[in-house]
Amino acid sequence: MICHNCGQDSAYIDETSETYGEGDKLVVIEHIPVINCRNCSEEFFTAETTHALDELIDYLQLNPAARVYEQPVRVASFQGNPAATQVYNHPVTADSGGR
Repeated sequence: MICHNCGQDSAYIDETSETYGEGDKLVVIEHIPVINCRNCSEEFFTAETTHALDELIDYLQLNPAARVYEQPVRVASFQGNPAATQVYNHPVTADSGGR
């Protein structure tokens, strides 16, 4: 596959996870198809994937009961100094794509 960034035939499809929102609206979406390039390390979503993610995020934020499962996740608050960084557990709703 040709990379749109460097033009080399070194791009491939992989999967990733992304977080969206914050606080009680934070959601993790897993198994998102992403295009990666072995040559330039560019990582990007297709327009189709971006559109589908936008629709899914809107739906999940408007319909919290539709979320698949909840699990705690460690969240760090960046303070610029590792000794001052605060880490706490935060419940996160994850969409496992029905898995």
